Amino acid sequence: MQARTGGRVILLFDQFEEFFTYPTEQQGELRRQLAEMLYTAIPQSIRNRMSELSPAERNHLVAPLDVKVLFSIRADRLSLLDSMKVDLPDILHRRYELRPLSPEQAKTAMVRPASLHDKEFVTEPFGYTDVAIEKVVQHLLDPITGGVEAFLLQVVCLSIESRIEGGLLRGRIADPFPKVDASDWPPLENIMDDYYHQQIAKITPAELRPQAYRLIEDRLMFVHPETGETRRLSVDSRTLQAPQFLLDSLENQFLLRREANALGGYNYELCHDRLLEPALTSRAKWMEQEDLKAAEQAAAERIRQVQELQRVADLERNRRRRANVLAIVAVVGLVVAAVAGILAIQQRNEAVRQQEVAEKAKIEAEAQRNVANDALQKIINARKEKIQNQIKLDEEAGFIQSATNNKAILAIVDSLQKSGTSLNKILIELEK
Repeated sequence: MQARTGGRVILLFDQFEEFFTYPTEQQGELRRQLAEMLYTAIPQSIRNRMSELSPAERNHLVAPLDVKVLFSIRADRLSLLDSMKVDLPDILHRRYELRPLSPEQAKTAMVRPASLHDKEFVTEPFGYTDVAIEKVVQHLLDPITGGVEAFLLQVVCLSIESRIEGGLLRGRIADPFPKVDASDWPPLENIMDDYYHQQIAKITPAELRPQAYRLIEDRLMFVHPETGETRRLSVDSRTLQAPQFLLDSLENQFLLRREANALGGYNYELCHDRLLEPALTSRAKWMEQEDLKAAEQAAAERIRQVQELQRVADLERNRRRRANVLAIVAVVGLVVAAVAGILAIQQRNEAVRQQEVAEKAKIEAEAQRNVANDALQKIINARKEKIQNQIKLDEEAGFIQSATNNKAILAIVDSLQKSGTSLNKILIELEK
């Protein structure tokens, strides 16, 4: 950066806790350079070459250089700055803690950036109606601190900016900017859930996204099995055994953050507690899907067992028929010979026993069929409930056609059930 006489230069080091993960030699070099810039009028390396400079260049170097350095660091890592006091003795003299924004600061943070002109921005300048601003601030206001957390406000504004990029304000009258109204906001209670899924959707290639969900929801959250208490976990990257590219992508999308650990590597964790709820909801959904898949597999296995029992029953029935024929032949033979009659009686007794076995097999097959039907009915009920929930979501979102289609599906299923159609056929209809 080129300094100008009478101007101020501000060097901002954000997330400065990562500086302390660099080699000691590199840390020392930065400290020395900052100290020379802040506490030395003309560095010695320049003084040694003064004879090579023109009078204008010398005057430029002699002019005071107004430089300020601002370090942004996590509160729990503030003590790390103590190691820099030898070279930068004033580093801890002026500190400012970033606390939640006041309602007025939150309103300013919404309005000013939106109204700026910058070719690097993805949207044209826009504004907010007073009602829209008040709606957001009141929703995010913490009743305990009385402030608005900057991260949550950033997520909300990112959501509306994405909608504007998609054409939300196209065609609106500007005065001087087109304005976002309260009705343009998505449901604010769903903002974090939308943010969580939108950030994962930005990960490429798309094949990595299911792995990203599992990484966060299986390995970076602790859920108490009895109380349901949920908290973030900080896990070494080697324990996670995830591709580094995926970890970098999740960090770049502001879903994970990393910090150096005592083992020479990095620990990763969710970047904010507010991401626990959407991650927990997502986890519950895919676990429900896996449970449903397991139930379907169990039902299929039950059906297979019923079919096998039916096959055994048919074999027993055929053997019984053959035994009856032999019994008749034996009775006729009894007229000819008493010995043949005795054999016939024995065969008839055997036929009776076989019949009893077949009847027992038939009863067992019927019981298994009932169990399979119960399992199929549960699956059908679960699918109907899922469609009903989707209808509610579609109606709330204004997707009338989708809701109408789903209602038609439920009507067909109800009609099939009333007509006594087999559960297999009903489930097939649902699968369509």
